Amino acid sequence: MPRYEELGVWQLANRLVMEVCRIVNRYPREAAYNDLAIQMKGSSMGVAMNIAEGHSQQTLHEYRHFLEASMNSLRDITFFLRVSYQNQLINEATYNFLFKEYERVRCLVMSIIKWIESETTSRVAAA
Repeated sequence: MPRYEELGVWQLANRLVMEVCRIVNRYPREAAYNDLAIQMKGSSMGVAMNIAEGHSQQTLHEYRHFLEASMNSLRDITFFLRVSYQNQLINEATYNFLFKEYERVRCLVMSIIKWIESETTSRVAAA
């Protein structure tokens, strides 16, 4: 089995962590924006972290659990991106780029979840 760093979905999620950190470091230092920046960093890291942690689990059920946590972080980060755009902290091009890239990650994570579902269904049927 490949290491999590070799997974395309993790590599994309990790690149987006770096991009989000770079962007939010330019946010105003006011408390409200600082809180948003912290939440965005945490959510973007949560996506990549849960992909990595899930990949190291012993069972497909545990792996799926972490992928679902990653999906929750994906929902959070896309919400925070929208708030950032609505408050003019990021421009439309940045918003669209990040939103599309996170959508790519979401599709990849969902495809792994569906694979796990098919694997566990076929194992149950075979038993």
